[in-house]
Amino acid sequence: MKDVRILVTGVGSVAAVSVCRCFKSVKERKIYVVGTDIKGYVPNKNIDKYYQNKRYDDKDFIKHLLDICKKEKINLIMPLVDGELYNIAKHRKEFLKIGTIVCLNDAETIKLIQNKYELYKYLEKNNIAVPNTVLFNNVNEFINGCKVLGYPKNDVCYKPITSSGSRGFRIISDNINLENYLFKDKPTINTLTYKYAIELMKKVKSFPSMMLMEYLPGQLINVEAFAIKGEVKKLVIHTFPHNDGNFLGGEVIINEEISKYCEKLISLLKLDGYFGIQLAYSKDNILKLLEINPRIHGSAIVTYYVDNNMPYFEIKYRLGEKIDFSKEVKPIRIEAIREYISFSI
Repeated sequence: MKDVRILVTGVGSVAAVSVCRCFKSVKERKIYVVGTDIKGYVPNKNIDKYYQNKRYDDKDFIKHLLDICKKEKINLIMPLVDGELYNIAKHRKEFLKIGTIVCLNDAETIKLIQNKYELYKYLEKNNIAVPNTVLFNNVNEFINGCKVLGYPKNDVCYKPITSSGSRGFRIISDNINLENYLFKDKPTINTLTYKYAIELMKKVKSFPSMMLMEYLPGQLINVEAFAIKGEVKKLVIHTFPHNDGNFLGGEVIINEEISKYCEKLISLLKLDGYFGIQLAYSKDNILKLLEINPRIHGSAIVTYYVDNNMPYFEIKYRLGEKIDFSKEVKPIRIEAIREYISFSI
């Protein structure tokens, strides 16, 4: 088969290690991977060439990417940075003019998905279960929102309306083991007591747009999904530990309830290509959406291990090639192990 040249953004992230490995594992053709990131150096052994890129909010961001794509004769661009997605999708035609296919859903779909509050309201209106949610922009609205959501009987959590990688996510709970919290837990712990949260918020001069939600304490679930214009072609469902947002291992499972939920969600939004869905069970054991990642997922390596390499499916789909969706997904366990590498500077 014809060799392919792809550009992957955000290759300095943990997610990129998983994604680029999926590309380099392909046997039927050579995939030449050009990586970009805002860092000066990136130790990713699964890329062939590296460029330091501008930040997604830089006025020359798109021009810089277009220049790289022209120079490297890139066939497809696959963004991994959430802040880049809408802007790149919006300029899809400019990339196509130079022969580069953008591997993303349309810009308006991405805009809806990335505004978590608007997404929740839209799904709720269409009878898809989502967490109970209240907006807040100051400490008084936070206090009132906690009452509306039944705190302290029910723990709550909050996060910015638009965010990624668990940034700004905090759980509000007074059910904290203080001995563990003070002396044993790692510093990545993201739980605050109600009083301490209020104390800190009173010191803040301005708030971003925030959403207060019911906390979903049940099993966290990731779904690697592949669809064609809203029709599900493959789902790989796996458990995801409650941590800082990085995938560190889990179990691939078969679950009809989760599959039906995702099929309804994907059909409604007419999602296209490869993307990720994160779900969790509520206190009452009701499955609800946490978020949709409208890009290649950081836990993409799971799809490779169950012989359904979705990052490669994405390449084949965007190139108009036939994809074999027939391979069965079997339950397995995956664990991440640490590795050190050196690179020239």
